[in-house]
This record gives sequence, C-alpha cells and structure tokens, in this order.
Amino acid sequence: MNTCETCNFLMDDHTIYTPKEYLAILADMQQCLKQGDFILVEQTCNFDDVLKSTWYSDYIEHIIQCKKCGSQFVCYANTYHGSARFYRKDTTPHSQANI
Repeated sequence: MNTCETCNFLMDDHTIYTPKEYLAILADMQQCLKQGDFILVEQTCNFDDVLKSTWYSDYIEHIIQCKKCGSQFVCYANTYHGSARFYRKDTTPHSQANI
C-alpha cells in the first residue's frame, strides 16, 4: 500500500536506538491523532502512560492509520530485549501478495 500526501512525511522503516528517540516518535504519533488525520487502531497501553514513565512495560506497541489512504504505522519497543522500531505496516493480505 502506498502512502498519500497526508502521511508520506512519516518514515517507512526506522530502527529506534534510544528511549529519548522512542518517546519523540510516540509524541509525534500522538500529535497526528490530535490533528485528526489518523485514527488509533491498536495500543498495548495509553500514550500518556508511556510518556510519563519511559519503559511502562516489557512490550509497548501503538498502531495508527491514515484516514485518507489506510496506511498503518507501528511504533513498538521490546524493552526486555532492548529493541524498538517505527515502520509502515504491510496491510496487503498474504493471499493477494503474489498475484
């Protein structure tokens, strides 16, 4: 799925290296939601809980979706194993991926 003019400013794939970087991306996602161009699809905890306490849980994930084109963006942190990433989720059904 391609992005549109509403969401093309978001990164397609980005490894996150520091807690500060993760929190900045999460704050950007929250701002996208407040502006009304995106909807929250899924979350493991509230944004505010993470922003108050850097590593709220062993696994944190938030998924937002562009209202215009349907592209989904995932921000997650696996604090137990020390990895984090922001990426555009491939929402193409596997049955149609090789058509």
